[in-house]
Amino acid sequence: MYLREALMQCRDLEAEVAHVYEELAALHSSDKKLSRLWQRLARDERLHARILAALLAAEEVGEDDGPFVVDLRARIAALRRIVDQAYRAVRKGVSCEEALRLAEAIEASEIDALFAEVLELARPSLDRFVAIVDKGEVLAHRHQRRVSRLRSHSEDRAACSGAGSAGSSHPVA
Repeated sequence: MYLREALMQCRDLEAEVAHVYEELAALHSSDKKLSRLWQRLARDERLHARILAALLAAEEVGEDDGPFVVDLRARIAALRRIVDQAYRAVRKGVSCEEALRLAEAIEASEIDALFAEVLELARPSLDRFVAIVDKGEVLAHRHQRRVSRLRSHSEDRAACSGAGSAGSSHPVA
């Protein structure tokens, strides 16, 4: 499994856990204190999903799928079964006690350990991304120089007069 795939699957899993907690908050809205707790747990999981999405974006700056990492598919699948089971139960409606058991099953699973492991695996991608961002001013300046050269070239009508008929009809090709 490549890092990019692991990030996508873990991001989706965290978002699904957040959805379960949001459903529980709505289901138990008559108990304001409990509902607020479910909402906060959902917000934590949404944050995890956003962090993984940001790391995925940093990884996508690279030219490949990232490093091959230990195959996490079996662990992700096991977690997905727990989350799917919780979601099915929540959709049917569950008591407060059952909701707490479902949350305990999710939180006692290795979802947080997997989150931490994937964060650590993605750290080099993040470091590369930060290095690119740090070079942003240089990259922007280099791009502006290229645009200036393009403008100079287009102003030279003699250089452009034969170029349109030789290549592709697409203006940017």
